[in-house]
Amino acid sequence: MYKVAYLISRIFDTPIMALEIFLIFLIKSFLIKEKIDILLLTLIILWNIIIPFFYFLYLYKKSSISDLDVSKREERVKWYFILTLFWTITLLLFFFFEKPRLLFAFQIWLVIFGILNAIITTFWKISGHAMLSTSLVLWLSLLVNKNFIFLFFIFIPLILWARFKSGHHSVNQLIAGVLLMLITTISVWHLMI
Repeated sequence: MYKVAYLISRIFDTPIMALEIFLIFLIKSFLIKEKIDILLLTLIILWNIIIPFFYFLYLYKKSSISDLDVSKREERVKWYFILTLFWTITLLLFFFFEKPRLLFAFQIWLVIFGILNAIITTFWKISGHAMLSTSLVLWLSLLVNKNFIFLFFIFIPLILWARFKSGHHSVNQLIAGVLLMLITTISVWHLMI
């Protein structure tokens, strides 16, 4: 069962889910014909995804991060603060361009996600997998089709089981991740969209 849990964790890794959430916002922006400056889009991809990814690989190679899950809470603190810095820089770049409403809302949500993780991780290890899987299902339901909410009862329990079974998180850390992102995602939805 450990191997299955590990495989599920890798297939639905946090960077993959974060990228999927970004793509949901991007596709929805195109569908509602929001004007998106190609330079802004390039900067979003560069500062949100590419630079953090290569910086993560650098930290991993230098052994500043001991494993792909960033299992040690102390390593997570530094990593989340770095991610939040990259995402905040991207948010600041929005002020030099005409702001596409949905991508701006995504960036606000991402910075809030980073800040919450950075702060909480200083004293407790919360589950990023639980947080992102919850947000992924909610954003699919809110932006694409409300019928995707059924995934809340299939996909999220699968992710939670995998993270618990592989020994990465306690039940409390998983439930806290789900609840925090329920509140955060729905709040951003009501305030920004």
